[in-house]
Amino acid sequence: MFFYKYYTFSPLATLCSVGINLAAALFAVFGIAQFSDNVIVGVILVAVGLFLYFYVGKVIPDKVAEKNGRKNIETKANYALTYCIQNPAAVAEIMEVNEKFDQKMRTDVSYANRIAHSNPQYFDALAEINPELAEKYFINEKGKVAKIK
Repeated sequence: MFFYKYYTFSPLATLCSVGINLAAALFAVFGIAQFSDNVIVGVILVAVGLFLYFYVGKVIPDKVAEKNGRKNIETKANYALTYCIQNPAAVAEIMEVNEKFDQKMRTDVSYANRIAHSNPQYFDALAEINPELAEKYFINEKGKVAKIK
């Protein structure tokens, strides 16, 4: 079985996790295969595999994700949208640092609607940013965002 960590905001960190854990698995497999020929080499290869898996595979991808993920949120509209769906209180902050997201939030009602749909309590604040949201959608009696017919 092969394990890796998925990073929502950093495909590069996910790729690092996959690569490091794949290398760790290969070192371990080759190390076990070496036991019959040379036990010392086998132990060294297995130890390198374990080090890659338990230390490098945890530290490096997290550092890459921290730097690359923040950069993606601050420069790419779709990453910013995903982040704001999970953290709706950060919409104004992200709009200040991400021009593309700011423009999409003000002109594309689907952006504001996606955030409002998962966080209806922010509907009014989002409607102030994009008035078209209040023209096309409303909060129904169940507290959900619904389309005006």
